Amino acid sequence: MKQTFLLLFLISSSYLQAQVTSLSEANGTAQVEQVNLMQLANMHAMPTGFQGFENPNLRIKGTPYLATDWQNGKIEIAEGYSGTVGIALNIVDQILYVQLDDGFTAELPNTLLRGLLVEQENGEEIKLEVHDLYATYGIGPRGYKYYQPLHKGEKYTLWELHTKHMRLEKYIENLGLVRRPNEFRSLYEYWLLDEHGTLHKVKKNDKKLLKAFPGHARRIKNILRKQEIDVKTAQGLGQLFAALEAVD
Repeated sequence: MKQTFLLLFLISSSYLQAQVTSLSEANGTAQVEQVNLMQLANMHAMPTGFQGFENPNLRIKGTPYLATDWQNGKIEIAEGYSGTVGIALNIVDQILYVQLDDGFTAELPNTLLRGLLVEQENGEEIKLEVHDLYATYGIGPRGYKYYQPLHKGEKYTLWELHTKHMRLEKYIENLGLVRRPNEFRSLYEYWLLDEHGTLHKVKKNDKKLLKAFPGHARRIKNILRKQEIDVKTAQGLGQLFAALEAVD
């Protein structure tokens, strides 16, 4: 019944398109045509009472979502990308909600998705891929999560995992301090798949990178010095492994 209900919304909604516009190779996606969005009706999407982005709890600051409002996005399934829908990605619990133009909201299971294209406030799109790294490689985060590829090549693939955690504020009663609200804060992890199919957790720190990859230490040093790459940033970390792939 739930599947039929969602199917009717998908067919009738002008917010979804029957075909996907070909995507550029710059986004790292294949060009796909004739994607039938009724495929989503077979994904066991569950209508849900989405609670919204505003947190009524005055003792909690911030949001567990990727953004503070609905974002435009495209859903990637096996056959390609959907048309544009509203996206709300809870990165604490790794739950994806989609919203159609008439306000209908549903939760989509990560296990049946390949990824997302999410439009940012500046108009740029970021690509997210769905992976269960632990199930695939035996290490890494457990469960299906959304990873942003910072570099994808023949030898190296570098992913960024953006999650959030709740920072709990302690109330010290005997000092009479007013307790500040608990707060959602971002956490980032970086996972590198090398040419041997081995997964590594890497840090945005040049000394730790040299220690983690002693066989590439000299080349890493040369790249960082000559190209003036700042590996303390996610972009710089991606640039490093793109450059390392080019000289290997």
